[in-house]
Amino acid sequence: MTSSEVFRLFVSSPDDAEVERRRVERVVSRLNGDFAGRARFETVRYETTFIPAHQPPQTLITPAADCHLVVGILRWRLGTPLSPEFPERLPDGRPYPSGTAYELLTAIRKRQSGAPFPDVYVFKFDGSAPNPPLDAPNYDRVRREWDALSAFIAEWFRTPQGDFKAYFQRYSGVTRGSEIPSG
Repeated sequence: MTSSEVFRLFVSSPDDAEVERRRVERVVSRLNGDFAGRARFETVRYETTFIPAHQPPQTLITPAADCHLVVGILRWRLGTPLSPEFPERLPDGRPYPSGTAYELLTAIRKRQSGAPFPDVYVFKFDGSAPNPPLDAPNYDRVRREWDALSAFIAEWFRTPQGDFKAYFQRYSGVTRGSEIPSG
């Protein structure tokens, strides 16, 4: 029996991309069946790990930068801000704006430094923006989260002229047939 080479796939996304996360899991499951005995893909996601209350998720799972492949999925949110006590910072000393930003930017930076891995692919939802009614109780929160995502894309993926400095793939939805039945 031959041993399978293991490839770690880090899935970085805020919780508004749950359907997309499930789609990635289905693709990985299919690939593991197709390549059984030759290669095995392991997904790394904080949502599938039991995390104690006293530690941030980023300290307990394999770092995105240490995986073979990082897939970032950005829909309408950038994600939950990291604790002010989180020790790692952006190169200019600012805190990372979210766990998702930390995962993506550290992986991109490692690859840009000449490391052979990880390959980093970012997918940005290109459908309509969230549109809660102006009097909705969560309007301000939704607007702040949308603005944070827009600022992140503007700072890290675009030049002031609008050209790409880091690329992302656009998608308008999850492909037909990707829904996972519940239960």
